[in-house]
Amino acid sequence: MAADRISQLPDTILHHILSYLPTQLVVKTSILSERWRYLWASISHIHIAIYDFPSIKSFEHFTEAVLLCRDASSPIQTFHLCWGRDLDQAHADIWIYHAVHRHIRELDLTLARDGKLPQCVFTCKSLSVLKLTADNCLRAIDFPINLSGLETWHLSGISCEGETLVKIISGCPVLEGLKIMFCKFCVLEINSRKLKHLDLLETGSSHAKVRVVAPGLKSLDIQGLMAEDISLEHLTSLERAHLRNLLLNGPTRIFRSLYTVSSLRLYDSALEFCSCCGQSPRHPIVGKRARAPAKTRSPL
Repeated sequence: MAADRISQLPDTILHHILSYLPTQLVVKTSILSERWRYLWASISHIHIAIYDFPSIKSFEHFTEAVLLCRDASSPIQTFHLCWGRDLDQAHADIWIYHAVHRHIRELDLTLARDGKLPQCVFTCKSLSVLKLTADNCLRAIDFPINLSGLETWHLSGISCEGETLVKIISGCPVLEGLKIMFCKFCVLEINSRKLKHLDLLETGSSHAKVRVVAPGLKSLDIQGLMAEDISLEHLTSLERAHLRNLLLNGPTRIFRSLYTVSSLRLYDSALEFCSCCGQSPRHPIVGKRARAPAKTRSPL
């Protein structure tokens, strides 16, 4: 019988291998042998999605069992939770609270319609990466935001009331990467020296006001942004910009803010916008096909 070399690997390597699997499969490894029996209990990456279970009850029972039976001394580095609308919100709150108080580094949540986020998410100092996906509304927040360690934030499919988005961003002093996609908002104001990467994809609203002041920004990707007004200021470190499907009402100064870029990609609609506004980069633009974006070299 061939030797089981995988089982002879150190726990750290086995944990790394298991981190790529859904937690449901990780737990099943406990039946392999005595070596694997309790290994799952100390994993630091938890990935649980409701679509992997035949019913809400089985999803609830499994998630609760994993969180209750795992080694309490082991921190949770990554917690990825996807749940449906039939789940009791109280269950989700307890699970998220449990993860947040295990010195979590990355939180990836796919909320059900009408799902809510507990306050502890917005005051978690250990959090470095936050990813939120939903089809609901992020309502006004009436408590202080303290995400002092958050470096990356991805937001998808959420409608933000009033200046909710502004308040959350202002509570992220070291934020370096921000991606907002398929979201609706009225106001987006970013004033940050730390921000390096900004993606605004298929987002905004017809009356949205967007203002970005980011002297440390390195890359800017704007596709399908809808806004009444947009202002890009002090982008003195910008190296790469990608513009496509600009649904803007007259803010022609957007192109004047890109004078430092070494790589500029403009697609059909952005070029047409340039032409209609009487603005064009000083460099020749070769081609005008969506699949073959034009590249220009700065200075503009």
